[in-house]
Parts: sequence; C-alpha cells; structure tokens
Amino acid sequence: MEDTIVRPFVDDRDETAWIDVWNRLYAGLPDTAPLTRDQYDVERSAPTFSAEGRFVAERGGQVVGWVHARVSAPAPEADGSLRGPMVLPECQRAGVDTLLLGRALGSFRARGIKVVGARIREEDAALRALLDRHGFKLSRLYSLMRRDLAELPSRVGENPDVEIRELGFDDDDMRLGVNLMNETMAEHHNYRAISPEEARYTHTATVKRGGGMFVHMALVAQEPAGIVISWIDPEENEALNRKRGSIGPLGVLRRFRHQGIGKALMLRGMRTLKEQGMEEAELGVDDTNPVKALRLYQQLGFAVVRKTLHLELTL
Repeated sequence: MEDTIVRPFVDDRDETAWIDVWNRLYAGLPDTAPLTRDQYDVERSAPTFSAEGRFVAERGGQVVGWVHARVSAPAPEADGSLRGPMVLPECQRAGVDTLLLGRALGSFRARGIKVVGARIREEDAALRALLDRHGFKLSRLYSLMRRDLAELPSRVGENPDVEIRELGFDDDDMRLGVNLMNETMAEHHNYRAISPEEARYTHTATVKRGGGMFVHMALVAQEPAGIVISWIDPEENEALNRKRGSIGPLGVLRRFRHQGIGKALMLRGMRTLKEQGMEEAELGVDDTNPVKALRLYQQLGFAVVRKTLHLELTL
C-alpha cells in the first residue's frame, strides 16, 4: 500500500477515471448499463450534488479506485450514505479498499455524522467482508422485483371507485405531488423529504435522457389520497436490449390505507408503462416496509429477482 495515494476528488479532472472504474467493475453484470459522461454530468447538475466526501485512490499516477461519503443534508440532522469503495480488480488485494474506506469514515466523522448506511448487492462478498470488518451490521433487506406486462391483473382487490388523475409538471402540480409524496413516505426507513426543486431536477434529468416520467394521484371524494410514479429510461433500455419501465415510489396516506388504493395506483402505473411500449415493469421495495408493500407487489404478480443488503455503522 506504500505507493497508494488517497486524495480528494478534483472537479473537471477526475470524472473520466471515476466513470472508468465504475464501468470496469460492472462490465458484464446483468441489468447494468455502462455509465456515460453525459449521465454523470446530469447527476452533477442535481441540487444536492457536492464533491465533498468524494475520494480517489492513485497508484503510479493512475486512479484505481474511489469512494463517496455522501451527506444529503447538514449534520447533525442527516445520516451518511457510503458508496463504494470501488477498486479495480488488479488492486483489490492490495489494501486500497481499506484505505478508501478509512478516508470516507474520517470524512463522515469530521462532518458530525453519527450513522452511516451502505447498500450493496447480496452477491458482493468482498465488499460485505470489508464492511463487516469495520463494524457494519446488517440493518435490512431490499428486494428488486419484476413482472411482465403482457397480461395485466384485475380484480385483485383494487378500489374500483377511486379516481386517478395524472399530474403535470407545472408549479402547482409539482408542489401538490411533492407534498403528497413527502407525507405518504415520511415513516419509511431513511426517507428524506424532497423539495420541489429536487423533483423538478429529476423530471428534467429524465427528459434529457429521452425518457418519460408519469405521476398519478389517487383521489377519494376529491381529496388526495395517494401517489405513484412510473418512468422509462430509453438509453438504458437500448444499451441492455430490453423494454422495461420502473414503478415507484408508491405512497398512500395513512387514513386511506387498506382500501385498495395502492393496488389501483399500481395497476395504473403498469398500464401506463404498457401503453408506452414496455414489456416489463420493475420496482424496488424494503422487505420490512411498514405498510407491507412486498406482499402487495406479490399479489400483483411481481417476483423477487435480486436482494440488496442495507448495512449500518454507528460512528
């Protein structure tokens, strides 16, 4: 490790190497399209983007890995989110990952962060072992689920009387959707309330990629009751030769739960994706979701295709 240097990420210099490490590590993995510079630049334009907490590892003057110690809001209100360490295969037994992780944890401590979360693929044994050695503990499981859209279900307990309206992206609808999303999702693990500016960015970024975003609101007696978002990423679909859309988040206000509103929203989201030419729908869910969403999705024909682990460390 003597010739390894870990230093802060430098804007307008390290982007290409950052992308290259990502693509070399994820090349050949199913359902993972290559990261492009355009995609990176879209992420960089996000209202919450910050280069603070980004570090790269160099050996012989070449970037061989990176880590991102991300904080989404000022401490002490926020938790930290760890991305990586990502290290090229030829350097993974040289302790580079340990150096990067140590720098990331030091960055979290310097900013007053008390809890750090890391979400990793279940099959990533090397990263799991590294995090275990540094005291991370399994906190919860997430499921990636899919179903085909050839035949959509019906009469599965959806509320036939709920009115579902598609929201636009003008200021009034944006505020309405954001407020409804924040209220319905507030009790979910690690949910951070979003702002209209962040929602606007997400929509704009989707459109820049040539995609579509569709927001549907459920109304009961003209009162907002729930919301679901579905979207399509055509660049990723083209890279992976597929026709797949995504659904979620899905949220229903507490007083309207267990009335078939979530199922009605999900069916609308699936139908929207099918009308857009998609052949498959995908979503992610916390297995311990407080409203038992995993069971709802299974009732709608979704099946688990992969598990993701959420690990946490108290600093």
